[in-house]
Amino acid sequence: MIQAYFDQIKTLIDKYATTPFVLDAEVNFEIRPGEQGYLTGSITFEDGSVLYFREFLDGVGETVDRNPAQGGVRPRTSICSGVGEG
Repeated sequence: MIQAYFDQIKTLIDKYATTPFVLDAEVNFEIRPGEQGYLTGSITFEDGSVLYFREFLDGVGETVDRNPAQGGVRPRTSICSGVGEG
């Protein structure tokens, strides 16, 4: 069950990785004992922002319970010379 969920996520990430606004997409899968799993990943967009995600999974019968962990977006960074200089 966990592997089927991982396969769906991989297909989805691969689909969006081919769009012009995505520069890079990475996803890592880990199957854990007790029909559990953990996935992490990031998507880098053309403006330099990065979406990070991770999710804990627990296979229960014929379903997979999802427990999204922390995730977030890191905005692109810019360096402005001369700012704050007196």
